[in-house]
Amino acid sequence: MVHWVAFCFEVGEEVGGDVLHFFDPLGKDSLVDWPEIQDFLQNIESNGIEIHYRVQGETLQSVGSWCCGQYCVYFIQEFCWGRLPEDICAHLQSIVDGKQRDEFVCRKVLEFLEKNHAQPCTYKSRHK
Repeated sequence: MVHWVAFCFEVGEEVGGDVLHFFDPLGKDSLVDWPEIQDFLQNIESNGIEIHYRVQGETLQSVGSWCCGQYCVYFIQEFCWGRLPEDICAHLQSIVDGKQRDEFVCRKVLEFLEKNHAQPCTYKSRHK
């Protein structure tokens, strides 16, 4: 099983130092759950970089949904456009119905791809 998570790194004095924003659409604190992520973060810190972590802990993706990748792309896209992570999550939480929230995120990512002439890929299983 594949699950997407996102990291957004914010550098600078204006945010009180270097901040790593961690986003998991299932709301899990994967900084603790996955050893691969812990190894990645320890590697950064072993290079003398002190990082403050902010973890999004609310479940946004509906149960049984396969759109974790779209949630991550949406989060990164909004973050890069200057929206605060807590505002991004609050906006998504304002869409109370989980399936409607999933549809909103998938539609927004598809609109972005189409607007920028990107070709969305279709997953094709290698297993028959």
